[in-house]
Amino acid sequence: MNHGGSPALLASPTGIRGYLSGTSIRTAFSKPENQDVQLYPAGQTGKIQPHPAPNRIPMASMSVFFRSCAAPALALLAALALLSACSSDRYDPGLVRAPAFANDSGWLARPWQFAHHASTDSYTLTLADGAARIERVGHEPWSRLSQHIDRKSLPALAGRRMAFSMDIRAELDDSEYGRPIEPPGLVVRIWQETEGDHTLVSALVGSPRSQAERLALAADARIPEWQRHALEFELPETVSRLEISVVMSTGGTLEIRNPSLRVVEG
Repeated sequence: MNHGGSPALLASPTGIRGYLSGTSIRTAFSKPENQDVQLYPAGQTGKIQPHPAPNRIPMASMSVFFRSCAAPALALLAALALLSACSSDRYDPGLVRAPAFANDSGWLARPWQFAHHASTDSYTLTLADGAARIERVGHEPWSRLSQHIDRKSLPALAGRRMAFSMDIRAELDDSEYGRPIEPPGLVVRIWQETEGDHTLVSALVGSPRSQAERLALAADARIPEWQRHALEFELPETVSRLEISVVMSTGGTLEIRNPSLRVVEG
């Protein structure tokens, strides 16, 4: 059963937060506790000592002052450069629509769909701060957060190598529900046109030719910090439909953000 944008599936926002290289950035702006920055030459405290030339500061004091200011300034520039590089290149959503998952009202945005194996009470989906969090709370074997790629873009992609990627943070546990019937992780499903695909039967039941590409996570994976995961695959010349998805099929929680689908250059 598919539930695109169904408010019944959304738990109350938990404020999921996290960002790439956050520890490094915090370190750049933090000063160790109980450590004062000395702006005076050795042996001088409280104020800068007089200098024989009026209205001038000793060069030793100036040297220490500029050294103390230069390090934080350089760290700031490095942090900004890192953030700029990540936002402009690494996390380009490419062909993924609604990469923040939620619409302006906070519900699951189209064309995303959240499907369960059968009942709708075994997995919760929480959207906050551009991330999606799936938690297993019941016995249904799997849930899937997915979207179909716009068919109009497929002819230009036929025969190309693609990469489906996103950030993942997870605390998975297979002790309560047992081993999953299929592994959690990233899945790409590809349908191909075949002779006779334009008949009435094909229109009703779909093409029988399909394949799935998968990047599997361990059923008990522990990923405490955001990590980028990428699944690369080849699109056949006869591609007719393309679906990207994240499967949750074990106990615990799976968090995702910054989904991307792009052509692999080279």
